[in-house]
Amino acid sequence: MNTLIDGNLDSYWHSQYDPHAPLPHWAVIDMASEKNISYFEVYRRKGNGDAKTAQLFVGNSADPAGTWTLAGEGVFTSGDKLTVTNSNQAKGRYLKLVLPDSYRAPFTAIAEIYVFGK
Repeated sequence: MNTLIDGNLDSYWHSQYDPHAPLPHWAVIDMASEKNISYFEVYRRKGNGDAKTAQLFVGNSADPAGTWTLAGEGVFTSGDKLTVTNSNQAKGRYLKLVLPDSYRAPFTAIAEIYVFGK
């Protein structure tokens, strides 16, 4: 999953290539310190329209089942870039990306996530 934060839009994270791996798919990213976040940019894999909805949560524990605050969500409708505003002014050290659905379930592919501060 390091491809989500490697700064390269040509690399990507893909859900399992198993048609029986159910949605949702998710990833937790350690941002190294608590961040005040304005917005996120999420890029799906170039030329691949599988990813549909991206939900972004922040928290102070890496536990995927822990306490998370929804920062924002958006739906890819065209193109590979999705901008999501942190409408709840959520802040935390960890970012959890949840991909609850797909245009070609159960597959999803994300190239990058960028976090922009205030």
